[in-house]
This record gives sequence, structure tokens and C-alpha cells, in this order.
Amino acid sequence: MDAQAVLAKGSITLIKATGKENLRSDKIAVKEEAKTTVGGIEFTLQDFGTPQWSQKNYPFKLKIAAQTDPSAIESITLLGLDGTELDFEEGGKSTMSFGNVTNVGWTFNLPEQPKEMVISVERYTGQETIVVPFDIEATVGL
Repeated sequence: MDAQAVLAKGSITLIKATGKENLRSDKIAVKEEAKTTVGGIEFTLQDFGTPQWSQKNYPFKLKIAAQTDPSAIESITLLGLDGTELDFEEGGKSTMSFGNVTNVGWTFNLPEQPKEMVISVERYTGQETIVVPFDIEATVGL
């Protein structure tokens, strides 16, 4: 007997954030291996230099690194000491996990190296579990 349909039934469990919060570091000197803590997460400035690419031709690159769950952070913004957003472009984000440790790096290109700045972190808070049931039938053949 040839198959006439494919049947699939089950559920998919999704986890979504229930809110967001914006946290700011204290002022941090912009130098290699400078560290600051925001919301219990330690961030380290590293990998200073010239970007391999920059849409705006910005000559200065820095990476902000942390050991954290990358899905918990919505965005990182660089601020001046007066609280205004610095002129920057995002260069990329990298994630590397080994065992239970996840290292995340956010790269930024800037028109110049600031002497000091503030790191603004927007992160997700709370979570809600959503179960989505499905029942699919697809006919096969002619």
C-alpha cells in the first residue's frame, strides 16, 4: 500500500522575554583590558585597532567581551559621559561556547578612540513559556 499522507502532531515550546531593562556602567577609561560590571555581567574592552571593514570608514575598532548568555542581551550602546550616544557603527557580534562557558564579543567601529565612555546594556527580563500545538496533514503523491 502506498502512502497517501504524512501526519505530524505535537507541540513546540517557545520561551519569550516578558520585559526589558536598560542598565548603564559607571564611566570606563577606554583602554585595553579595562573592565566594568553592568547588571552583574563583567565586560572587558579589548581588541583595539583598525577595523577590517567599515561602511563609514571609521579608523578605530574595539570589542566589548563578556561571559554571558548572548540571548539575554538585546543591544549594547556606547555613550559619552553626558549620556548621549557616541557616533559608532556595529562591526559584528561573535559567540563561542566551550562546556558551560559562553564568551560573547560585540565589535564597534568609531571615528576616534574616546578617552572615557559609558556602556549601556538593554537586556531582557523575565520569561514566559508558550506551548504551540500543531496537527499537520499533508497529502503525497498524485
